[in-house]
Amino acid sequence: FGTASFFASVVMAHKLYHEVTTNMFTRMLRSLCFIDRVLSLFFLIGRAGNVNMGLCRTQALIIQWFSTASMLWVILLSYQMYHWVVLKKHPKRMEKIIKRSIVSIFLFSGLLAIVLLGINAYDHAFLWCWISPEKPAYRIAFFEVILLASWLISLVVLQLVSKSVAERVQSSRLHANITTLLGQNSYSVEKKLSLYIGSFIVI
Repeated sequence: FGTASFFASVVMAHKLYHEVTTNMFTRMLRSLCFIDRVLSLFFLIGRAGNVNMGLCRTQALIIQWFSTASMLWVILLSYQMYHWVVLKKHPKRMEKIIKRSIVSIFLFSGLLAIVLLGINAYDHAFLWCWISPEKPAYRIAFFEVILLASWLISLVVLQLVSKSVAERVQSSRLHANITTLLGQNSYSVEKKLSLYIGSFIVI
């Protein structure tokens, strides 16, 4: 899992870094790839608890921190995509909100991971160290609920964005003079959607 996720994020990051134009959405996808690479590296370590419990808890804290951050990051990407494509807000107008949200995501994710460390929730978890399998309630509350929310929000937003793009393409047929321009914009949005779906699969 760690190896596949690491190489997938490297390939996606390489593609993103070679884009001619960049915007907030592209930069956020690049950051998501970075988060995934860090997470993948700690998965690749294997069970750090084979060395000592201190390393085990460190590994578990990083995995919890960055996995929570990546899921919240996907939700933020969904929020940005919805406002950009569906509500037609310019990305520049959203930069301040997005930047504050990014800081909040890292602070909240880190605080949650530290709280779980403080209540001794981390232990051996099969292939690596994470929330102890003897504490399933913590896994449900602090991972699975967030994961499910990110999936549902992302799927809903993708549907809304796809519908918005389809409506614009249909509308463009009524205005022959701007058909080419809208076609190019639609292609650009579809390309971003493909990258978005790819980042979502990596998570």
